[in-house]
Amino acid sequence: MPSIKKLIEDGKKYYKSSNYDQAISCLTEALRSCPERSDVLGFLGNAYFAIRDFKQAISILQQAVKYEPGNYEYHYDLGNCCFMLGEYALALNHYLKSIEINPDYPDNYYNCGNVYFEEKEYQKALDYYTLALRRKPRYVDALVNRANTHGMLRKFSLAISDYQAAISIDPRHQGAINGLEGTKMILESMGIKY
Repeated sequence: MPSIKKLIEDGKKYYKSSNYDQAISCLTEALRSCPERSDVLGFLGNAYFAIRDFKQAISILQQAVKYEPGNYEYHYDLGNCCFMLGEYALALNHYLKSIEINPDYPDNYYNCGNVYFEEKEYQKALDYYTLALRRKPRYVDALVNRANTHGMLRKFSLAISDYQAAISIDPRHQGAINGLEGTKMILESMGIKY
């Protein structure tokens, strides 16, 4: 039988190479001998997330938080799992806890924006996408989602501006390209030339 250290190393290696079933096998075996290893729990939780077993990922990541409550990544990962299950209030709580621990991580703000977008709270979504962009100005997905949100609020010139900014950073970003074309079509249908 491999040593715990070898199981952990192999599990992390399998995880990083997207061989999630093998990662789960190695990491689960390692945890039998060292259940308090939050780093192992974190990798295992993310492996379950990768295979879309969000409930199992939540269960494991909650254990990781129990051993290391100040780890912003575990709260962020829990937020992602809850979001995928449509549990937006729980997702938001975890993202906000992650922000409390590490206010500089832009993905937390971006995902708060996504929660608010799903909840049709568009002004709050805009606020959080903007906060993400303050931390990472060239954050293309935040620009695109902020543009989408401007579109929902019928602020088409702001939407176009964000789509164009996203395209200037990533000229092949399909969401930005499609969003820009769609917004122009809406304006043309309203008799407005752009």
